Amino acid sequence: MSFFISIGFNFIIYSFLGWIIENLYCYHLFKRFQEDGFLYGPYKPMYGFAFSILVLLNDVIHNNIILALVICLIIPTTIEYLSGYYLKKFFNKTYWDYSNERANYNGLVCAKFSFYWMILSLLGMFFIHPIINKFFLFYKDISFVFIILILLSISMDLFMTIATLSKENKLFKKF
Repeated sequence: MSFFISIGFNFIIYSFLGWIIENLYCYHLFKRFQEDGFLYGPYKPMYGFAFSILVLLNDVIHNNIILALVICLIIPTTIEYLSGYYLKKFFNKTYWDYSNERANYNGLVCAKFSFYWMILSLLGMFFIHPIINKFFLFYKDISFVFIILILLSISMDLFMTIATLSKENKLFKKF
């Protein structure tokens, strides 16, 4: 049970940190915050999924910098591509477009942002996650209920989003 609580905790923390990173990036570019996420709440599940996978692979990559570089490049890039692909396919939504970037693939991923994700992932794995993990280990006995409640909140947000978008999407009207 502790394993699943740990994964849930990491998903929540890194989804929230992803939301912060994207908002700061958008603010830097546009000088204002943007409401452009798939979900309503302050989280970006793409970051939560990618970093939860990286945390699971931490023991494998921790002592091998070349493997760490490769995995910290591949995992976030793959999650970003799959997220963009399925958002477009099922909801006809495009939340980012790298078509104008060099070395892009279908406008969903590009070399520049894959490099950024790799650097952020490496920094996260080697510097941020150890601090967050200590926090989790210290509070894990009392955090169970909060983690479950937040995951339920994210799930409700997801279902509300899907319900709203499915009303707009012809694909879902068949069901």
